[in-house]
Amino acid sequence: MQHLPNMITVFRLACVPVFAIAAFQENFITAFYLMVVISVSDALDGLIAKHFGWQSKLGSYLDPLADKVLLVSALLILGYMSLLPKWLVVAAVSRDIMVVVGIAMMYRHDNSRSLCPHWTGKLSTVMQYLLTLAVLIAQFQAVPGVLLRIMIAATMVVLAVNVVVYAKVGWNQWSSARAHIAHRSGRQYNL
Repeated sequence: MQHLPNMITVFRLACVPVFAIAAFQENFITAFYLMVVISVSDALDGLIAKHFGWQSKLGSYLDPLADKVLLVSALLILGYMSLLPKWLVVAAVSRDIMVVVGIAMMYRHDNSRSLCPHWTGKLSTVMQYLLTLAVLIAQFQAVPGVLLRIMIAATMVVLAVNVVVYAKVGWNQWSSARAHIAHRSGRQYNL
C-alpha cells in the first residue's frame, strides 16, 4: 500500500492521452471530467503520502513530472485550438522548461537532495488547473468572458512571480555551489 501515491500518479500520467483525444475531438465535457479526476487525484496522492508517511524520492520527482506533462499537454492543446492565448501558453511552457532544467542541473550537482517546491509553484499549478477547467467549461456552458480574462491575467501574474522566485533560488544555489567548488580547488571566482 505504500506505493499507492505513486500508482495514483502513474494513473494521472495514463489519463493524459485520453484527455488529449477527448479535447482534440472537441468532446469538452469528457475532457472537463477527466481534468477534474486528474486534479482530485493530484491532491489525493499528496494527502495519502503525507498522512501515512508514504513519501518517496521517486514520488518527489514523479508527482511534479505528472503535473508538468498534464498541464503542458493541456495548455498546448488549448492554445493550438485557440482557446487560450498563445503568449500564456509560451510563458507557462517556458516556466516549466526552466523548472525541469533547473531540477536536472541541481540533481547533476547534488543528487542527495529531494525536491521541495515553493508555494508559488504550487499556486501556479493550481491556477493552471483552474484556468484549464474554466476554459473547458466555457466550451459547453456560458462563462463570462471577463472571468476568463481575469483568470488568464491572474495565472500570468502567479507564473511571473514563480519564475522570479525560482530564478532567485537557482541563482543562490548556483552561487553557493561555485563558491564551494572554488574553496575546494583554491580558485577564486567573481560571483
